[in-house]
Amino acid sequence: MGAQAPIAVGSGKPQAVVSLELAESGCAALGLEKGDGPGTHREKQITVELADRSLHGTGSTAEVSAPGGAGLALGDSSTISYWNTTPELALQ
Repeated sequence: MGAQAPIAVGSGKPQAVVSLELAESGCAALGLEKGDGPGTHREKQITVELADRSLHGTGSTAEVSAPGGAGLALGDSSTISYWNTTPELALQ
């Protein structure tokens, strides 16, 4: 998996399409790799592309910074959840 590769959607269930008003927040869960095994790389920041209701990229992006100094451990089995309105729903 390269630094430009998309992250696969995990096995969670999407709720209805999440539409946010200006200044509202959405939540998604990023499944990271354990440790620093083969095929794992660390990123201190990732770019998330936002999609419309048809799941087509809008060209709008958001930058997500890793907490702490080690960075996010990403690899071929990393996944992302569907967007939800609460962290609890994103982790299901």
